[in-house]
Amino acid sequence: MKKIIGSMLIVVLLLSAGIGVMAVKSSTGKLLSKQQIGKYVQKYVAGDVLTIQLNDELYHVEVKGRDKIIYDLQLHANTGELISKVAKNATSMHSKIDLTLNDAKVIALKKIKGTIHNVRLDRENQTYEIEMVRGKYDYTFIIAITTGKIKSRTKNKIEYLATPLTAKEVKELALTKQQGTLKKSRLDSQEGIYYVTIQKKRTVYTLQIDPYEKVILALTSYQKKKITENDNKKSKAVQKTTATKIALNNLPGKIVDSSLKNGVYHFSINTSKGTQHIRVDASTGTVLDQSSVTKPNNENLIDETRARTLALEKQSGDIQSMVYNGNEKRYDIVMLFNDMKITMFVDAISGVVTISSASNTEQLEEPNDKDMTPLPEEPSTELVQKPEPIVKKLLSEQSVSSIALARVGGTVTKMILSNAIYEVEVRDGTYEYALTIDAYTGVILNFTKEYEQ
Repeated sequence: MKKIIGSMLIVVLLLSAGIGVMAVKSSTGKLLSKQQIGKYVQKYVAGDVLTIQLNDELYHVEVKGRDKIIYDLQLHANTGELISKVAKNATSMHSKIDLTLNDAKVIALKKIKGTIHNVRLDRENQTYEIEMVRGKYDYTFIIAITTGKIKSRTKNKIEYLATPLTAKEVKELALTKQQGTLKKSRLDSQEGIYYVTIQKKRTVYTLQIDPYEKVILALTSYQKKKITENDNKKSKAVQKTTATKIALNNLPGKIVDSSLKNGVYHFSINTSKGTQHIRVDASTGTVLDQSSVTKPNNENLIDETRARTLALEKQSGDIQSMVYNGNEKRYDIVMLFNDMKITMFVDAISGVVTISSASNTEQLEEPNDKDMTPLPEEPSTELVQKPEPIVKKLLSEQSVSSIALARVGGTVTKMILSNAIYEVEVRDGTYEYALTIDAYTGVILNFTKEYEQ
């Protein structure tokens, strides 16, 4: 009897020891990886895993379900067993998102052609915050994710700028993007953006280039009107002698300057009221407009001819109007250059030329040029060509690598093409850079930097 009791005690002790060993193994067993936990999560909530954190042998996981609701899950770190599942406020803080990340980028880029550096989703305020750089300024957009409305836009001058591309390097970059004959290259010194014009046959391209970001921001095009024999006859319909008579009939005086540009005669005439300007259509003889410059009485002030010369030395273009402002003692000049309308002032005392503003003529009245059609109302990175449409071609991986490495130094370690977007990873031994590049235009849509793992 004692042997039986003793044997039973031994069995009980062994069982107890076994249970103790099993308990220890359960609490100190091998933890599941985050990848494994991610698979378990899909069993409980199908959707996108946002965050996974390990704390006290519990995985805390945040998941956005297919119903657009955010869930907090707790899973056992050893077994993947679901401990708890909590749905966050689905009616306010996490309501349905109607606007995608790419939609928000498009809205921002439609307003400002720049390089997007960062995009953040503010779930609490239901907005996207987009940080963008263009030339010497950075911009921040706050866009509502339910309506797509821009709630605010701020602009700040960048304090520390990177070393910009030289004028020569800008031209080279433009020609790598678009082949043709380089016609004009102008730097908007206030904005910090180059405007480069390239012509290929009858198509004229305008590229906006950020020399600090070293990227092409936008490319637009238009078709120059084909000159026919009938057009040549029309252009000769009004000879210069006839146009001169028309000008003097409207403004009696002495002609001091004349020229023919884009099918329009330009005359500067000294009259009793001072120097005045008039434009005459070379094909119809119609007077397009006229403006006057009151000659300064003070002989020490520069005259209209000298002011015109100074303005053209500062900025090449076609002067549309010139008016002397006696109160400010300056000449107010409006000039057309390529697709830009420029307003400038010439100080009548010192001769200093100041560019007041430069705006795209698309947003103003269309110029009276007879040899071109206007640019599209909304400039975009897509080429607009009539009547022969341009077939867009994807940039090669080599071209995309060059664009990425021009932005940051290092080695391209990964490149993925999806939906006309290149996702590029670059490492330099210290940092890991992630760039999102438009596969057609080469525009850098997004850029992030973090320490290498």
